[in-house]
Amino acid sequence: MLRLMCCLMAALPGSKGRCECVELRGVREGFHLEPRTRLERCKDGKALAAHVYPVLGNQPISAVDTATVLRSLQPIWAKTPAMASRVRSMIEAVLNSAKARGLREGQNPAQWRGHLDHLLPSRIKIRRVQHHMALPFAEIPAFMAELRARDDLSSRALEFLILTASRSGEGRALNGWRLI
Repeated sequence: MLRLMCCLMAALPGSKGRCECVELRGVREGFHLEPRTRLERCKDGKALAAHVYPVLGNQPISAVDTATVLRSLQPIWAKTPAMASRVRSMIEAVLNSAKARGLREGQNPAQWRGHLDHLLPSRIKIRRVQHHMALPFAEIPAFMAELRARDDLSSRALEFLILTASRSGEGRALNGWRLI
């Protein structure tokens, strides 16, 4: 809390002091850069604790540069590209918030477009999406008959998804299955 107050005082208009004391962790927690839902807060907190805070957590926010951002992203970039992209966007949001409050200057080292996109491979190049094989068209009537023979909710949900060409998330989120 003392570090946050020191930095806020250094960022006041007319103050000649530069903020050298606030860390990335303090900016994220102090300025409430929180996601929308409780689940996202939990996931983001765990991701930051596992991948960002060990590298950037105790470093002054004004000293975060491209090399330190890359040091936190490279271990997870190839293994879990979706999580790495999410972590990168969280770092970018924190650094943007710090810049808006006068806690740092210059380009955001976690910015993707025009910066990190030249240093890291895109998610598409790292891991290709592998689609599942489609059921041959001639076998669909037999499969649908087998689904109708079953008396459980998952069979009804799958039948609904097939007949409406919906995405699986839409079927899972549908309330009131008894009405269908």
